[in-house]
Amino acid sequence: MDKQTTKQIIIKTAKHLDSSSLKEGIRYKVNETNLYLSVYAKSRSFQYRNIIRNKTNWITIGKYKLEINLQDARTMAQEIRKRLKLDSQPEEIIEALKHSKDPYKLETNLKAIREPNQRIKSHKTRKTFEDVHVEWLKLNKNRWSKKKYTDSLNPIRKWIYPYIANKNIDEGIEPKDLANAYNNMIENGLKDLIRKTRQIVDRVFRFALESKYTKYNPNIQNLKLSELVADYQNKSENRGYFKFEKLQEIAHKLTQQNDVWSMATLITMFTGKRPNEVATMKWDEVDLENKTWTKTENVKTSNIHRIPITNYMYTILLDLKGKGLTDYVFEYKENRIHTDSINKLVQQLMGNNKSKYKHDLSKNDPVAYGFRHNTETFYDDHLYNRLLTQKQLNHTDKSISDNYSHTDYLNQRRVMAQHYEDFCLDKARYDYKARDVNEAL
Repeated sequence: MDKQTTKQIIIKTAKHLDSSSLKEGIRYKVNETNLYLSVYAKSRSFQYRNIIRNKTNWITIGKYKLEINLQDARTMAQEIRKRLKLDSQPEEIIEALKHSKDPYKLETNLKAIREPNQRIKSHKTRKTFEDVHVEWLKLNKNRWSKKKYTDSLNPIRKWIYPYIANKNIDEGIEPKDLANAYNNMIENGLKDLIRKTRQIVDRVFRFALESKYTKYNPNIQNLKLSELVADYQNKSENRGYFKFEKLQEIAHKLTQQNDVWSMATLITMFTGKRPNEVATMKWDEVDLENKTWTKTENVKTSNIHRIPITNYMYTILLDLKGKGLTDYVFEYKENRIHTDSINKLVQQLMGNNKSKYKHDLSKNDPVAYGFRHNTETFYDDHLYNRLLTQKQLNHTDKSISDNYSHTDYLNQRRVMAQHYEDFCLDKARYDYKARDVNEAL
């Protein structure tokens, strides 16, 4: 029967069902509720067409005349359609049809089927976002070009997986999880890629809805990119930062620990780089010989940022060199550490009394991202040229002349970066003179 041809000719009356013009081996559409008449050599049966993941499945309702008439078949098709929308499984409907050849009995049997919120889902049916994404890719792989397949895989794996890959797609993912992932892309200068990534995520959730893996799409597809960026910027302005004496206390605690999270947090503090940039740091970006970390901020604009490696940073990187199995500097279980782990460690070190760590001018309790604010404030307080501060933090300041864009002043920034590291570690040497560095510009 699966090889039967399907005709979209609608049969409106019982008279047409008996017509000798109906050919064997063909299904004829009876009405708009996906009811069809399947023509065999010696009989004719009503079937309901159910489409799941672009694949057609046929549910046999009963034999025409011998078991059911046209009017009852239409009524039963409507009931089947309603139950499928309520998340009943085709197997349950087929089982109910075995004992129901009239619409009234069918309705009673179908009502006895448990509602979705009463149905106990086994562990095997619970799928993570990664499970569904992979399934969606496999379904489309043969009909897509290699480029489209890669474009639908890589951005999701790199930017979305760290936030929701292992979360249950039915109830474990919230809009804020996706917003955090998109904000991370904004931080990395990937505004152009966000639109496409959001579309892919939306298609994955639509596939999950169609496959009945979930009844909810948390993707904020309806939120304009400009609103998303504005929301991110508002959050950035409200990120709390530290009292400088407490910054030294945290640095001291971190130096007493010997794990990748503590080391990553120290480098975040010393450089003022964003936590996600440190978490994704790779060895091919690190030049220990020349004590330079080169970060590609935006591949499309070729925005390359060179960060001087200070003395304690050098000790950390030298200690980690050659110990891992991946390309990542801060490795955990053959992968990189999670972006949020740096901030979690900072929160843990502060304990329950976070307010005592908060700078007097900070609106909120401090977070790891606040290290960036402290770095900038320190350079300004010590009268380093604003141009050097902008270059060190890779900020874009339109008030600064484009004449400076030909160099990044790495050597001058190396001095000021070492000054800040020594301060954080509460070392005795404070004889740095910003004037000497500024005059070298």
